[in-house]
Amino acid sequence: DIAKDVQLAQAPTELLPPYVAPEIEDVSAEDIKRAQDVLAASTRPVLYVGGGVQLAKATDAVREFLRLNPMPAVSTLKGLGTIERHDPHYLGMLGMHGTKAANLVVQEADLLIVVGARFDDRVTGKLDTFAPHAKVIHIDIDAAEIHKLRHANAPLRGDINTILPQLE
Repeated sequence: DIAKDVQLAQAPTELLPPYVAPEIEDVSAEDIKRAQDVLAASTRPVLYVGGGVQLAKATDAVREFLRLNPMPAVSTLKGLGTIERHDPHYLGMLGMHGTKAANLVVQEADLLIVVGARFDDRVTGKLDTFAPHAKVIHIDIDAAEIHKLRHANAPLRGDINTILPQLE
């Protein structure tokens, strides 16, 4: 319960200035080239998508990337729906509640292309045993997520819609 005198009290109101998101610099050509080289050297890449794809309204960009770069694809719980269930490359959700196929392909990958995902412990389990032989290309708009739980060999901070087409 909230006391009646508190409910009836008058409080001054001041409008806060509107939030202005910081400018995000474009990813450098050097960073894109590094990611392209890592992808080109890979023999067992896996596309790993999370909820950031839908927040960025980048579903079409991810689907087009997968069409042009066929590889196994998996998603987190929040990434469900990014890749259509009937897509032949889609192996389902990974992690403790995921499919066996999704978890196995990630464990055997030599590259994870992580798009809008954060390496949640429900996905990774023990981090030191998660995809132990995989390099990582990590695409996310939030700098705090890149390198937070897993080192990224090719970190790409920015808009998924802008970055993914440059990797094709």
